[in-house]
Amino acid sequence: MSRTSSEVFPLDPQIAQRVVLLSGRSQGERGPRQRTTRDERFRLRQSIFDMGRACAAELLAELGARETSVAMAADRSPVWPQGYVGSITHTDDLLGVAVARRTDFRSIGIDAEAIIQPETTVEIDDLCMSERERSLRDSVEIDHQMFSSLCFSAKESFFKCLYPLTGIWFDFQDAEIASFDPNLQLLQMRLLRDLASGFRQGQVFGGAFRCTDQRVYTAFALLA
Repeated sequence: MSRTSSEVFPLDPQIAQRVVLLSGRSQGERGPRQRTTRDERFRLRQSIFDMGRACAAELLAELGARETSVAMAADRSPVWPQGYVGSITHTDDLLGVAVARRTDFRSIGIDAEAIIQPETTVEIDDLCMSERERSLRDSVEIDHQMFSSLCFSAKESFFKCLYPLTGIWFDFQDAEIASFDPNLQLLQMRLLRDLASGFRQGQVFGGAFRCTDQRVYTAFALLA
């Protein structure tokens, strides 16, 4: 079962998007005695994959695309029809898709993450947070778990935005949050290494976020 959510990503109105809640799919809803088999997990992943492509096709059609199928590259990233760009993300209980015309945007990156649990916060911080980001976190009024979740998600959506243009994999330590405004729900990401297609170390990119009690949503979009 699934239903379209009223929650949305912080994106320009020209970008078509859809957020779907995947009810009854999370591990917590199965009960402590129920475990999934490998086949069940594979079927679940395939179901979410198919649903994401179906949502993308619907959004492409809404934007007037003649071709609405989204292929898969060798690295499993989506290959959008000519003239369009987009991004897909999912958690255990949520699916998000965003699509735009290439004449309006060069690339889009979205990500949604469940709020990190207290027992994993230190691990996530060590994975994705720089010393400057720790200082930034401590300088603003924000819950530690929320900022850790936001930092992780922002770097995921930033990667999704740049990777289709550069074709280069880069990790959490290759970018850092340069500024963060919890009131306006805006942030800036600074690139810490050179990439292909003219992206250079020190370049700053604007992004946006929103938070709920359960999740964080982050997004980056590069204008055409």
